Amino acid sequence: MESEKLEEFKNFRRIVRHNIDKMISTFDCISEFHKELLEESIGGNAGEYFDKENGMKYPCAAANFYVKENGEIIKFTNDVRNDFPYKMGFRVIVDLGYPVDAKVVGISNLKNKYIPDDLKRVIVGTVAVYNSKLEELAK
Repeated sequence: MESEKLEEFKNFRRIVRHNIDKMISTFDCISEFHKELLEESIGGNAGEYFDKENGMKYPCAAANFYVKENGEIIKFTNDVRNDFPYKMGFRVIVDLGYPVDAKVVGISNLKNKYIPDDLKRVIVGTVAVYNSKLEELAK
C-alpha cells in the first residue's frame, strides 16, 4: 500500500515536471505555453482579473491545451481538432504592471466533459508549481 502511494507520488511529480517544462521559457527557448500566449488576443473571452488585494483589474489571455487523462499536457494550441480526450485552458494575467506577469489565475474545461480527479490534481499541481516559480523569479 505504501509503495503504491510512493509510486503515485513519483508519477505525479514526473507529470507536473513535464508540464512545467512546456510552460517555462528559458533565455534561449520560448515555451509552448508562452508561444500560445503571444498568439492570443488580450481580453476577449479571458476577460480581466480582479485582484482583491489591491482592487485593480488586469487583462488576461487564454492558453488552451490538450491533455491526457493522467494530466500530462500534450500541446498548447487553439487547434480545434477533437482527437485528444481533454481540452482545457489556463486564464493568464498578461499585464507587465502586475507583480507576477503571466500568472495563471484560472483553469477551464473546454470540452464540457467530466474531468477525472487525477487529471484535476495534476493540473492544479502544475499551476501551483508554475505560479510559485514565477513568484520566486519576481523577487
